[in-house]
Amino acid sequence: PSIDFGKGNIATLKSVGITHACLGNHEADLKLEVLKERISEFSMLRGDSSRHGKGATVINTNMRYGKGTKNDDSSSLSSSSWLCNSSLVPPYSIITTPCQTVKVALLGLMSDESTMFRDGTFRGVPISNVLTTYEEYYQKLVVEEKLVDFVIPLTHQSLKRDAELAKFMLQQHDAIHDDSDIHKSLIIGGHEHYKIDKLVVEQDKEEKSDTLSDQSSVRILKSGTNANHASIIDIEFDISSK
Repeated sequence: PSIDFGKGNIATLKSVGITHACLGNHEADLKLEVLKERISEFSMLRGDSSRHGKGATVINTNMRYGKGTKNDDSSSLSSSSWLCNSSLVPPYSIITTPCQTVKVALLGLMSDESTMFRDGTFRGVPISNVLTTYEEYYQKLVVEEKLVDFVIPLTHQSLKRDAELAKFMLQQHDAIHDDSDIHKSLIIGGHEHYKIDKLVVEQDKEEKSDTLSDQSSVRILKSGTNANHASIIDIEFDISSK
């Protein structure tokens, strides 16, 4: 995005009809005020409104200046406070299936790995721990307020960290469901420049199970870089317990 300040990227995403995105480390190649302009353009109505509907949503879940952040340098608040603006970059986005039966919350999680940024921040904006942030919103959206049935993270971090998040997601689910409940979930990730399709299961249950179909799992999908590939994902929901 640094060559033309992201204008070409945004034009392409709008023409394709992308509805949701999260921030990645190369968005920090831009100055925060320029990034705000690009996100504002991306969030505007996309082309033919009858075809594409409302504007796109950039989700920012764990860079919001708060408890648990790595850095609380108030000197950068003035130029980056828009990252906490829920109308421009909300912490989550709720989508409903066409049958209006299942609600899914999408999160946008930026890696808090120390190697991602030299100073550990997104141009001075503190990055909260990914696992802690997921737990906070899972508890809020699924357990406490019961706003959604499922949570799917959009992430930008290494495969190692996505695998850690996947195991944590399974632990969070097990904490509120009995052992007989089979849970399948998904992480839609980025950062690596090649295609990834990895299934993560709980280690202790893997040893007790004969097949993958009868145990909980989280699938990690990454499409690679430069839009050379796209992942077409069909999700079926079991609504028997609703």
